[in-house]
Amino acid sequence: MQKFNLIIIGDELLNGRRSDCHLPNMIELMAERGLELYRSLMIGDTPELIIETLRSLHEANNIVFCFGGIGATPDDYTRQCAAQAFSVPLLVHEQGKKILEDKFGDQAYPHRIHMVTIPSGSRLIPNPYNNIPGFSYEHFHFVPGFPQMAKPMIAWVLDTYYQDLSPAMPLVRRSLLVYGKNEGELVDLMNALLTKYADIKLSCLPRIDVQKTYVELSVLGDPSQIDSVYQYMVAELDAMSAEWQQAP
Repeated sequence: MQKFNLIIIGDELLNGRRSDCHLPNMIELMAERGLELYRSLMIGDTPELIIETLRSLHEANNIVFCFGGIGATPDDYTRQCAAQAFSVPLLVHEQGKKILEDKFGDQAYPHRIHMVTIPSGSRLIPNPYNNIPGFSYEHFHFVPGFPQMAKPMIAWVLDTYYQDLSPAMPLVRRSLLVYGKNEGELVDLMNALLTKYADIKLSCLPRIDVQKTYVELSVLGDPSQIDSVYQYMVAELDAMSAEWQQAP
């Protein structure tokens, strides 16, 4: 099963100078297509760390979206690190070269051309914001650190390369808020649910508000069985005399 991973690069995110928008944007794009993320990593602008992270995910079943560091300034390392991680040379992409020359003319040189000097064998990702492309290498997809550029570029990648991974019938989530019970008191119920419905995904999230604590119990599953799962969970809670309500 192919798994979707994020690498978000930037010292400015780790030291608080900027806040990350890529993860919530990605969650939104994935949910619209009935998909879910497997992993998200946020790392600094350290070449050794970028190379190590890319290499560790360079496996057939990993789909990786990498945000940031593909510009033309000396603090942009991602293109070079990707080439090293994948053991391929950096080459000027001919179609990318034409895009930059059409956009900037002579000012494409000597620096802007670096934005399309990318790992050999890469494919371009169109950028509707300013037409400066990102790139894909195998199942790795590299986009700018600017969220307004990255979001439509990621949408294009998902719809171009991974449309077949979107389920015909997206999974459905049902959630309950359970009051007066702690997680430990709900373990037997959760184990019974997972035994009876092995294909569902269960989550248990303790919550605290100003008046009282509660637990949010959620089940995620195929639409054909989610009503049965939900009714089983409700019946078990009623048998425990638990106070509950459907989550908004």
